[in-house]
Amino acid sequence: MNDLLRGHRTLVAFFYTRCMNPAKCSLTVTRLASIARNLEQSDAASDLLVLACTYDPDFDLGPRLEAYGRDRGFPFGDKSMMVRCVNGWDLLRNAFKLKVGYSAATVNDHAREIFLVGSELEVEPLSPDSLAGPSFPLKRAPAAEGLDLDAVAAASCCCG
Repeated sequence: MNDLLRGHRTLVAFFYTRCMNPAKCSLTVTRLASIARNLEQSDAASDLLVLACTYDPDFDLGPRLEAYGRDRGFPFGDKSMMVRCVNGWDLLRNAFKLKVGYSAATVNDHAREIFLVGSELEVEPLSPDSLAGPSFPLKRAPAAEGLDLDAVAAASCCCG
């Protein structure tokens, strides 16, 4: 995950495909897709990577993530990816201090969580509503503590 995030700014949003609340995950991914499409047409934020990461990596395998993203207009590419953590999920969850709970079978409670991660893995939580506005903070740099993600591996749904 360090390799994926380091060296550029990254907008990271967390979601899962079985979320039953259309105002949470589906809306978040739809808004993230809109930002990613706008970035493709602009060089204003050419260093910004858009990353959607699932809360449910054991269920949300590549084909499921790809279908979910495409249904919401997510423009898969070098700068916009949907990923699942293939190992080290608890480390990633703790590093971002994610507000997510699990039952025996699936996610049972979660927040809408979006972060701006800087090129040196400094992280700033963002308001989920910031994705909706036309003045999304493309130029600002995060100013918070850094992440330690050395033991976390993520796989893009488009890469296997």
